[in-house]
Amino acid sequence: MLPGVVPIIAETAEQSAAQQALLSSLSHSQAGLSTLSYHLGADLSVLPQDGVLPEDLRFPEWRGIFREVVDLTRRTGLSVAEIGQRYGAGRTTRWLYRHGATVATRCQAWLESDACDGFMLQIPYLPGGLESVVRLLVPELQRRGLFRTDYTGKILRDHLGLVRPGA
Repeated sequence: MLPGVVPIIAETAEQSAAQQALLSSLSHSQAGLSTLSYHLGADLSVLPQDGVLPEDLRFPEWRGIFREVVDLTRRTGLSVAEIGQRYGAGRTTRWLYRHGATVATRCQAWLESDACDGFMLQIPYLPGGLESVVRLLVPELQRRGLFRTDYTGKILRDHLGLVRPGA
C-alpha cells in the first residue's frame, strides 16, 4: 500500500503552511470540476456550484472515486465549486506540510503501525518542492533508518528484492 502524499516542506511550519495556501489558491474550481467530470464520465458543471454533491448521482464504473468525493463533501460541507478547487489542486490526496522532521515523524508512525508500506510522493511544484524534500525530509528519514543511504543494485528490481524473469 503506497498512499499518495503531497509533501510541502519548509524550514518552519509557518512557511510550509503559507506555501500550501499559495498552491491551493492557484487552482481554479472549474479546472478541477472539469477533471473530476472527466474521471466520472458526467458533467458536474450543471450542478448548483454553491451546493453539495447529491448522493443519488450514479456513476457505476467510477463508484469508488465518486463515493470518496461525496464522503469528503459530507464530512466538510464543501460545495461543488470548493470540491472542484480542491480536486484541481490535488487536495483529495493527503497533504503533508511542516518541517522535515515533523513530516518524517508522521511517515514513521504510518510505517510502524503498518498503515502503509511506503509513500508515493506527488511533488506539487518543481524544482523547489523536490529540492525541499531532498534537503529537509530525506536526511531525516535516513537518520531514522527509514530511507536507504545507498543503492542495493543496479535496477529497480534489485532494490525491491525481485527476481529477474527467466533467472
